Amino acid sequence: MNKVFSLLISLAMLCVSAQQGVAQNESNVNRPKVGLTLSGGGAKGVIHIGVLKVLERAGIPVDIVTGTSMGGLIGGLYSMGYTPMQIDSIVRAQDWMFLLSDQEYSDRQTLDDREMNNTYFFSRGVSYNSKEKAAKAGMIRGKNLATLFYRLTNGYRDSIDFNTLPRPFACAATDVISDTEYDFHSGRLAEALRSTMAIPAAFAPVRKGNMILADGGMKNNYPADLAKEMGADYIIGVRFLGDERDPDKVSTTLDMVGLYIGMSTGNKIEENMAMTDLMLMADPRPYGTISFTAEAVDTLIRRGEEVAMAHWDELMELKSKLGLPADYQVQPVAHQEMEAMDAATPVKEFRFEGISKYDERFIRRKFNLKKANSIDINTAELIASSLRADFLYDDIDYQLDYEGQQVALFTAGTCQSARFHVGGRFDNEEMAAINLRMDVPMRSKVPFTMSFSMRLGRRVKAKAELIHQSFSSTKGRLSYEYGYNDISLYYKGDKMGNGTYNYHAIDYSALEFHFHRFDFRVGAKWEYYHVGDMLANVNYEEVKNLNSFSNERNYSYYARTRFDTENDWYFPTRGTYFRAGYAYYTDNLVTYKDHVGFSAVDGVLRTTIPMGSRLAVQPSVYGRLLFGTDIHRVQGNVIGGNYFGRYLPQQMPYPGIGHADVAENAFVAAQLMAQVQVIDRGYVLAKVTASQQDDHLSDILMSHTMWGGMIGGAYQTLLGPISAELGWSNRTKEFQLYLSLGHTF
Repeated sequence: MNKVFSLLISLAMLCVSAQQGVAQNESNVNRPKVGLTLSGGGAKGVIHIGVLKVLERAGIPVDIVTGTSMGGLIGGLYSMGYTPMQIDSIVRAQDWMFLLSDQEYSDRQTLDDREMNNTYFFSRGVSYNSKEKAAKAGMIRGKNLATLFYRLTNGYRDSIDFNTLPRPFACAATDVISDTEYDFHSGRLAEALRSTMAIPAAFAPVRKGNMILADGGMKNNYPADLAKEMGADYIIGVRFLGDERDPDKVSTTLDMVGLYIGMSTGNKIEENMAMTDLMLMADPRPYGTISFTAEAVDTLIRRGEEVAMAHWDELMELKSKLGLPADYQVQPVAHQEMEAMDAATPVKEFRFEGISKYDERFIRRKFNLKKANSIDINTAELIASSLRADFLYDDIDYQLDYEGQQVALFTAGTCQSARFHVGGRFDNEEMAAINLRMDVPMRSKVPFTMSFSMRLGRRVKAKAELIHQSFSSTKGRLSYEYGYNDISLYYKGDKMGNGTYNYHAIDYSALEFHFHRFDFRVGAKWEYYHVGDMLANVNYEEVKNLNSFSNERNYSYYARTRFDTENDWYFPTRGTYFRAGYAYYTDNLVTYKDHVGFSAVDGVLRTTIPMGSRLAVQPSVYGRLLFGTDIHRVQGNVIGGNYFGRYLPQQMPYPGIGHADVAENAFVAAQLMAQVQVIDRGYVLAKVTASQQDDHLSDILMSHTMWGGMIGGAYQTLLGPISAELGWSNRTKEFQLYLSLGHTF
């Protein structure tokens, strides 16, 4: 996404000026001034883009811009000199579901971080400082929106008078402490845009001095009065139909917030509408506050154009009142070329405020800032991301040329004491499962993080980790894990029986390398399985190579690596994923049952190939090979389910098998999946899998070929995918239906 921003901005030759407050050729001393007021409304605000397109097509000059919330964002960009087409491109380029979250960009994450962000649907930091708590009163911190605004306001990073923008600008916010309106006429533009869009209860407010600023819609959702105060002689306004109170339309938190905003600003809206010369009432229905799908954006922009075109004659009449000829066209505002986003800024000093000396020392060494004499915005965001991810700082702000002194200043407004994560899933097999996690950074000379996680459901798991973060890309990790499993095992589709066991493990990952899209780790592990009663349904002697269940204790040494360039965790349209591992098992650190220990080799390789704008195919191969004798059943191969580790850690997926089915010591499979995007975030999936297995790898090609297939549909939500799959295999010879909502874990 960083590249998208850079491309958009560097190619756009965006218009900015720090001195002129009105557009060239349009600002005539004798011509009346035109003000444009854009109301708030979340995603509905993209209607404003269509209106701007028609205003420029009609040759209507805009001298003053005011707005609230999304209207403040669109209006702010237009005031800086962005053209309507450029704003259109910027809005369409965003992943709004991502922006309306606090996840880190995938290109700044380790694979562990990326996996965690796609396991938990909610993450929240906590602080024991009361001021910090007040500044975090929202489900979403809004850091991704803040980063977007910081990028879009390149060239206006310092505190400025908004009247000096190419088009004078103002936006409204609400101080929730005094319950009064606060209007931004000056300051840092990115802060103003972030404040006016801080929807109560949804986004954390912005602290400014003794004020806590939230969405301006609570006090002035249509700030035409600001345009009048700034000298507008004629005001063009844009509002939305469907904002009236209707109990049948109140079904979400944002609907309630919208209803409250309407109640709070009703009288002022009437007054502001009365001072509006040309009111454009656009109809966004059925789209709402968070309707940022591609289809919705297309439709809303088009409706903005339609409502403006419906008032074409009135626009021409206004043009005549302005004393402009009928063929007059809006000229570009006075501008200077905006420097590219990836251009390096000379730096003599790196300065950190609000950050502990140990954390600062870590960052300086990690990014080698001692020798650096320049910095670009991408590096700055990597530093900010590291402060958030490694030390749980929130609200990281940075200025690359602080007060023109060639000082790169990083300021941390708050610091979390811990971070909680919540994940969940509902399905027709386990019914419900909850995943909880807490990370606690230890602020010491040697940086450590303590992590505690718990899985609740049919399978119970608890884990405690102590993670050492070095100054480079390496880590060390010590963990203890407890698990309880109540599992039914099958063999060739027939139920062998049901059993329970308790699991204990101590894992020491001595060395971990984490690079972008790649990691590698080596370590040692102690495991103990305390097996409960096993209720058998078949004669074990009839099941080839099936050891009786008993307690098992082993020690293993392992090496594992991953590589992932897929562009989406669940529904990639391009990229490659590779994972491989080797483990050597013993019962006394050297041998196993008085002979050489046994080994396990596993791996998966898949690549996703786009076949057009909506179709992608994904060929893959995977398998697990066991070498040695007396291999205990708890380490044996198991297949079934729709993802790796469905019921047991070593379990491999297989369409058409909806349970844990025992496989032979050597198992390899090839799979082809087709994925069609039928609607925004909605997919139809089909896959077919063929496999070979045998007790001995040398005989694997002589074995009977097993195959299975599935067809299903899925839709990506904020809680994770909701999916339905119907599969069949010649192993079970029956259909398997799987329904689920939520992340996999």
